[in-house]
Amino acid sequence: MPVVSTRIRAAVRELLVEWTLGTIGDLFESEGFKADPQHVPKVNGQRRSYVEKFYAAIDWTDWDQVRRYLRVVERVRDECTEPESLRRLDTMLRRDGFEIDGRGVIGLRQMVLTEEVVRGLPPESAIPGHLERMWASVEERPEQAISAAKDAIEATAKHALAVLGVALSGRERFPDLIQLVQKGLKLHPATVAPTQEGADAIKKVLGGLANIALGVDDLRNLYGDGHGRPTRQLRLTPRHSGLAARCADAYVRMLLETLEDPGAPWRRQGSTATAHHS
Repeated sequence: MPVVSTRIRAAVRELLVEWTLGTIGDLFESEGFKADPQHVPKVNGQRRSYVEKFYAAIDWTDWDQVRRYLRVVERVRDECTEPESLRRLDTMLRRDGFEIDGRGVIGLRQMVLTEEVVRGLPPESAIPGHLERMWASVEERPEQAISAAKDAIEATAKHALAVLGVALSGRERFPDLIQLVQKGLKLHPATVAPTQEGADAIKKVLGGLANIALGVDDLRNLYGDGHGRPTRQLRLTPRHSGLAARCADAYVRMLLETLEDPGAPWRRQGSTATAHHS
């Protein structure tokens, strides 16, 4: 399933009708695209045909190529002088699940939201890559999305524990990591004081948080693309992988936001750990 719909591509193509052929070529080639000289476009006009030759060489199911195409769209938006045409394009983008942030950067809605949380991670962190692979695989490779969801949670737990100064042996099971990190961040039911207002409700929510992580791990063991399975899980659908992705996103977000929050309980209770910064 193409990530970018044909209507968005057509709208961008029409905005490029006012550009010169040389500028159109520079626009696509600057993002690593080459026009397909063998493609015979079914549109009228040199500029439309030239754009379609570039389109023909793009794999619209490949997130890396789509990401580069979105950089093309960003430049087209920046140069657009027709407010109504820009409004129509933006409406199409948002309708198809894209988001445009305050800088004009376009991304899948889930990825844009997630990037706000992981922006402070060090450049060597694997967490953004797991999240990106997770969201990019939901529709076409549900089993891969579920595996990436579990990997994102595990990587985040290990990162948080490292920041907290908790040494790991490398032999910890996934449930052990979840218990360790939630206790370390004071997000475990056992860390809630009985006298705290709403203690019972808070314990239920924190217990549910742990169950989210453990549930994603169970799904990965049942349906993920690991363990050298020779066949795909045909019963798995984007509905299932989308649920796993949203759960993993919520879990990762909670841990990272708690880790960064200067007023979080784990900081007030004698922890000597320092927050992570890029």
